[in-house]
Parts: sequence; structure tokens; C-alpha cells
Amino acid sequence: MNIDRESIIKEKHLELFYKSFSNKEYSNAILALCNLSENEELDDIEIEFVFNAFVAPNIEEIKFNFEKNVKFLNLNYDFGNMEYYILPTEYEGKYFILDKKNKRIVKIKEDFRKIYIDEQKFSDYSIIIEKNKDIINPFIVASDLKLRNRNLYVVINKEIEAFLQIKEYDKDELNNIKIFKSLLDFEKYFIESEDYFPRNTVKYDNNPINRLEEIRERIHFYRINKKCTKRPLLSIGIPSAERGTFALSSIINTLKSKFDYEIEIIISDNASTTLPQYYNIIKSIQDSRLVYNRNDINLGYHGNVKKLIELAKAKYILFNCDTDVLITDRLEEILSIIRDAKQNYSQIITDGYTKGLGKNDLYIKSAYDTLNNVSFMSNYLFGNIFNVDLIKENRFIEYLDFNADHSEFILSYYHMAIDLFLESFGNTFVYSKKIVDEYAGETSYLVSKKLVYLKIDEFEDFEDFTYKYNSEFRIDDRDDRTLITGYVVGYKVLNNILRVYTIAGRTAQHISCSKLLKDILYDKDLISEFIVSYTKLYTKTLFLIGLNAGYNYKETDLKNEEIINKIEKSMDYINKENDKFYQLLQDYEKKSGISVEMGKIKNNIENEYEMFIKNMNSKFFH
Repeated sequence: MNIDRESIIKEKHLELFYKSFSNKEYSNAILALCNLSENEELDDIEIEFVFNAFVAPNIEEIKFNFEKNVKFLNLNYDFGNMEYYILPTEYEGKYFILDKKNKRIVKIKEDFRKIYIDEQKFSDYSIIIEKNKDIINPFIVASDLKLRNRNLYVVINKEIEAFLQIKEYDKDELNNIKIFKSLLDFEKYFIESEDYFPRNTVKYDNNPINRLEEIRERIHFYRINKKCTKRPLLSIGIPSAERGTFALSSIINTLKSKFDYEIEIIISDNASTTLPQYYNIIKSIQDSRLVYNRNDINLGYHGNVKKLIELAKAKYILFNCDTDVLITDRLEEILSIIRDAKQNYSQIITDGYTKGLGKNDLYIKSAYDTLNNVSFMSNYLFGNIFNVDLIKENRFIEYLDFNADHSEFILSYYHMAIDLFLESFGNTFVYSKKIVDEYAGETSYLVSKKLVYLKIDEFEDFEDFTYKYNSEFRIDDRDDRTLITGYVVGYKVLNNILRVYTIAGRTAQHISCSKLLKDILYDKDLISEFIVSYTKLYTKTLFLIGLNAGYNYKETDLKNEEIINKIEKSMDYINKENDKFYQLLQDYEKKSGISVEMGKIKNNIENEYEMFIKNMNSKFFH
């Protein structure tokens, strides 16, 4: 009974095949044989008929396409031992495969876009093709992925022969696909090469075992134990001083990242002496991504940041504080931004939403718009991503070295000096989410450093301190340099205030930052950028002086009049910088014949000043 039923089904399929073929409905004809061959081998007569009808007339073209593609892809296949042949139909782009060895017809799956799984923004894709039906054309998948700037790694046996016959692919169609005959060849390739492992899997069968994922785990383990010679996409720089406990926790967290050759993690220990055991543990960690550096002497904050930039191998460096926690899940998006960049980003600013730049990622092209929107936005280094190549190619580190002895801004806010420099190029990408979780507690900083707070007025010797000497030093008797931390402020109710947070310190930072803006903007004829940056600097300086006066000084028993007197001294120096600013603009107008609307600029600055003084009087005399 079953035999009769099977015979009837076969007869109906064959009848449909020959009828459709005679009507030139080739797709329906081949589909009939395809359905029949799912349950039993085709007879030799059908195989020969299909070969002679669909393959033989095109054999020269098939051979030409096959050999050209094999050569370009560097594959080891011989046309004389062919087992699979492509079968065209009356519809463009619709094909079947003739499997002569197994006497069957294989259908090629057309709707493949629903088969992507484990979608990760950064990573490439891999696929195993070994089904008996609904096979996927890997070149079509690769073409789709090319639009996303992603590559495809394919494990497929001799079925690839048929796909190599369809057409002569040009180089652009083949440069994002790599073919492997077996999983062993696939795994061996990623052991021997330094290509980034394709973490996205194209999986379209019901096999619960994801063999590609198993290989991924092994390759990752292998790679974190073998140093990569390829340049990483991102360096993660961690400056650390006297906080080995936090640094070790930060390193442990960051090393949990699924990425290997894509990143490097550099920690620079600034000659710490507190609990050195933790730094020794970090140094002993065996992970190819980790680079440990220890400075012979404490280079200061700016020196340690400089060291990380010098050590970075990647084009971009992400700074992470030793006390903060890197959100490793978001590395995927940062790496994707870097990989897909159509511009040479000068920097990538993270946490754009918190900084008031909107909920969505943002690209700011011009230098003016960048400086107007993001300059002086934050004093915090960590989470910033700098273009290391841009810094090195323009020898900006050498500029900072040359000017550091006379710049309190560079010494105190080294990273902000680099920020401003990079912003002067425009091409800034703003990532809306944060990439680091800042530590909320208090930490011991500079634990082993001798803290020297002088019991003098902070404006004594201000000009020598600010204009002539390294701002970490005060001059005693004009001969000796004494390293100081800050000042003792008050009479009986005292407060030790770090130099950087004093009114004098904020004033010195303004003076030295004004010079920086002149050097990187005005001297390069970026006049609009210079105007908006100096105006923002002025506003920022007034804000910080008001903040520190209202917080640090109010904790002492200084009279309100004395605090206001310090602010007035500060304003005297800052107004001199305003006059220099105005003079530069007048010189430009005279030289270029272009008006910069001096009246409007002065009016804006005067309005800022009036608001500031009104606020200070309200704060200290109410």
C-alpha cells in the first residue's frame, strides 16, 4: 500500500516537472524534483536531463566564473572534480543546486535576513552551512553585511562549488567574505591570524549546540594568553597613585570584557608606596591585553596622563579612573563607533545626555560648534576618549611639556588642555550614554605625598608664582623652590585649601588657559573659535571662583569683606587678561579688515561680570 502511494507521489512530481519544463516554467519544474529528492534519490535519467538542460548549455561560463572566483578567494577546488552545479531559472537571482553525487536537488533559501542572531554592533559574522535543503547563498549574506561594514566567515563543504559558478564576482563583492572547508580550518585560522573573532552567529537550523560559540570561548582564552602584534582599536588608560586596592578591582572588572585583540588596558602606577602588594598583583596578572607601567618617581597627575598617551598603541585612548568602574557592556558600542567612523574623530565624548547634549548620539563637524557646545563642560578626565594620533602627529605633548612650567592650567588640568586642542579640529562624536560609573565615596589621594600648606596670603608673590615659575612651587627668598599643596586659610577656624581650589589658583588657571587659547586658536586664525572659547573660559572662571569662595572659604573665620577682597584682587588680574583679549581682536580687525563686533563681545563679558558680582554680594553680605 505504502509502495503504491510513494510511486503515485513520485509519478506526480515527475509529471509536474516535465509539464512545467515544457511550459518554460523552470522554477516550478526544478522545485518539483527538489521536493521529490527530499525523500529519495533521483534516478540517473532525471539527473542527466537536468544537467543537459540547465548546466551543459552554460558550461563554459560556469567554468570561467568558478576558476576566477576560486583564484581570487585562494580556495583549493578543482573544476574537474565538481559535484555541485548551479541551476538557473527564469527568474533573475533565483537558483537551485544540482548535487550529482547524492542525486538530489537543493533549494537555496531566499529570505535570509531573519536568521541573524546574537546581534552585536561591533562584531563580524560567522555561519556554518551544511543543510540538505534551504541552503543559504553566503555571497548574498556577505553583500548584505557589507552595507553594515561587516565581514562574513563561512564554514561550508563542497556546496560552495555551486555558488562560485553563479557569476564572476568583482573584488568589492568578495573582500568581506572568507571560506573554510571545515570547523577545524576555521578554528585554526583564528589561532594563527589576528583578525577580530566574529562574535555574531548566523544560525538557521534547530541544532541546540552552537559549535561556533564553543570555538569563540576557546579562541578568546587562547588570545588573552598570546600577545597581539596588531594595533588595537582602543587603549584603556588607567592612571593610578596610592590606590592599588581600587586599581586592582578596576583591572579585574575590565578584564572581564569579551574583547581580546580589539583592546589593550594600560595602568600607570605613579611610584606608589601605599600597599604596593596590590600593584604587584596587577603586574603579575597574565593577560595579553594588560600593560603595567610603574614610574620611577611620581610624575604628578599631568605626567602620569602623559605617560599613558605615550604608551597607547591604539588610535584612541579611553581614560578610566582607578576608582571608577568601566561599564564593559558598552565597550561594544564604543568599538562600533570607532570601527564605523566615516570621519577622523578628534575625540569621542561620552555621557552626552547627562552633559545636556541630548538623548541621542551626536556628530559635531565644525570646530566652532564643538567649542561652543562642549568646551569647559566638565573638569573630569575619565570617560573621555582622545585621538592619540592627532595628539602625536601635531606634537602637542611637546607643546605641553614646553609650557607646563609656566601654566597652572596645564599642570592642574592637563586633560582639559588636550580637550581644547582636539576640539579645535571639530569632528567630535558625542556618545549619549556613560561609559564609566564614578566612585561616589572619598578616597585617599596622594597618601604618601608630603602635604605642604603655607600660612601666607595666597596672593603674596602671585605674579612670580603664576608668570615665572612652575605653578607647583612657591619661591622662598627668591632662591629655593618649595613644593606646596595649598594654603592655610583663616585665623582660628582654619581650612587647608588645595592651591587648585583657591581663588588665586583659579585666577592663575584663567591666565594660563588664556595663553593656551591664543596659541591653539588665535595664532591659527581660528578667530570665531577663539572668541567663543575665551568667553566660555571667562564664564567658567567666574563660576569656579564663586563656587570655591562659597564652599571652601565660608568654612573658615575669614570675614566676608576679606573674601570679597580676594575676589577683587582676582578680578584685577582677570580684567588684564580681558584687555589682552580685546587687544588681540583689535589687531585682527586691523590686519584683516573684518569686524568681530567688539562692542557685542565686551557687552557679553561685562554682563557676566555684573551677574557674578551681584551674586557674590548677595552670598556674602546677606
